[in-house]
Amino acid sequence: MKAKPVLILSLSIILFLSILGTALYFGVIKQSGVSSSDFVKPQWARLECSPLNPAGYDGKLYKWLDEGQTLFKCDQNTDQCRFRIQDSPSGSCYNPLNSVKGKYQICDVNGNNCGSSIQYSICGGNPTDYIFINNGQSVKFATGIFVTGESKTKIEFEWKPYVLNRFVGGARFVVNSVDCSITTSTRANILSGDNVDKLSRTGGPGLSWINYVNDWVYGPATNIVTYNSQQAYCSAGQVHSIVKLQVADGSLKKVDPMYKGTKPDGTAVNGLGNIIANVECCPSEPSCGSDFKYVKVVTNEKSCVSDIQCFNAGNPVSETGTTYVKYQCLSGNCIKSSPITVQCTTNAQCNNGQICDLSTTNYGSCVTQISGEYCGDGICQSTENGNTCSIDCGSSQKECSSFGQTYKESDSSLFGLIPASRGCVTSGWVYLAVFLIFITILILAVVIYFKLFT
Repeated sequence: MKAKPVLILSLSIILFLSILGTALYFGVIKQSGVSSSDFVKPQWARLECSPLNPAGYDGKLYKWLDEGQTLFKCDQNTDQCRFRIQDSPSGSCYNPLNSVKGKYQICDVNGNNCGSSIQYSICGGNPTDYIFINNGQSVKFATGIFVTGESKTKIEFEWKPYVLNRFVGGARFVVNSVDCSITTSTRANILSGDNVDKLSRTGGPGLSWINYVNDWVYGPATNIVTYNSQQAYCSAGQVHSIVKLQVADGSLKKVDPMYKGTKPDGTAVNGLGNIIANVECCPSEPSCGSDFKYVKVVTNEKSCVSDIQCFNAGNPVSETGTTYVKYQCLSGNCIKSSPITVQCTTNAQCNNGQICDLSTTNYGSCVTQISGEYCGDGICQSTENGNTCSIDCGSSQKECSSFGQTYKESDSSLFGLIPASRGCVTSGWVYLAVFLIFITILILAVVIYFKLFT
């Protein structure tokens, strides 16, 4: 009877540790994934009904005339077929008995409405030239007394199979090798407006090809703000409304408003929502307040040993739309500079098609916007960090709101077993705690076993 209290206590401990381990795993470790508040932008590709191999005829059907098939239909998933006739095995052209002779007609796909008969005569293993017919046609061969060498008459019938291809940049991937039907698994990456069951071999957008989201590229959720009581997106001194794309499987994807691109047909794709307002700064930037204005320092001087200890880590601080100041460490104190005049401190001062370059090397210059990466595009690129582009990456030191997570610029955890990443990552002690809980549960299970059965 003494074993019963021990059993109850042990089971209670196991249950508690299991709940704690599950909470740690799903509440902390799983938080390193993409949350519903993250923004995404589409990496566009296209689905197209096109030949499996544009340069070759991969569909093949070889038959001898004495096998009984006399009608060859060009009704495959193709736009063109071809055929030729060969004597196999070949015989000498000097012996008339070795030659292959006969005739054929080009008809509709069912072998009716045929044209005039065309005669052929081959020998010596020299096939005829290829004869081409279009989809919806057929070739019908004659048999009987008008044909010699049926057992040696080899018909090589070929076509170009059309399949569903996915084009990404210069690469091509086969999605459906049977025909051009849209597979169920691809509907999560097709916009609802492009939803079709099957693509055709001819036609333009929506018929022979449609847009396809090859991948969803995740952007910083820290740029999501509340402006005038509505959810918005703030980047590079501008507040935008939020854009969403609905895909064919019914789900909605939030789209980074700063995304720009071009569809395969040349149509501009602009994820940019309506500009709600031009602001001094975005709250996700260092030293920017919730009122979308930089927090002003009270004093010009502060003891220091480097610029990093000064306001905004010594980087430019906007004062007006065309001026900024810097707080630099001079003679052991952070000293505010005189206002420095530039073209811009936000995009609002630049012409259409230009942006305000906010990088430390070219701060305050209006530059022509290009599709490549730049400081102020709202994405912390691999070449940027909190010191070189704080508007995209934030300050070098960040706080993580989730329990058990720390901010890493480029590091690994758990002795290098967890891949390096930038941003809030799960601390190594969390993985260690989960592991120790598992070991404890295992030991308790062994103890219970020996208490009950030994």
